[in-house]
Amino acid sequence: MICYKKQIVLLNITLLINFNIFSDCLIGNCSSGYGSAIFPKGDYYSGSWKNGKAEGKGILKYKDGGVYSGDWREGKADGQGTMVYSDGSKYEGSWKASLAHGIGTMYDVDGTVIYTGLWNYGKMMDLSISSEKNLAQKEVKN
Repeated sequence: MICYKKQIVLLNITLLINFNIFSDCLIGNCSSGYGSAIFPKGDYYSGSWKNGKAEGKGILKYKDGGVYSGDWREGKADGQGTMVYSDGSKYEGSWKASLAHGIGTMYDVDGTVIYTGLWNYGKMMDLSISSEKNLAQKEVKN
């Protein structure tokens, strides 16, 4: 098994958050405008809002240390953005419905490119496109 599969799963689940359920709008207008809110699990969002959901530019900081910064549409990552995971790995590129979708790059914790290319709703589409590291060397330890 290859380590990058673990990271793809993170792309699929990390950005799921219900913007309609927040414990407190700390600053500004978290309905339609610019504001900051903290969520029940300790995650924190700061940015543009429309109809109570993230819309436009914003930053979501997870309690575990992960951070997504980029475009939002109707409460989901949509457009260009960067997700830095709590382990230090990173995805930069296009998003749709809070999943990596379009052109993007996944980086290992040391900054080495794992994959650059086309993504389809959180899945790598062509492993032959580019990799600075031999993916086969990145074994998952059970």
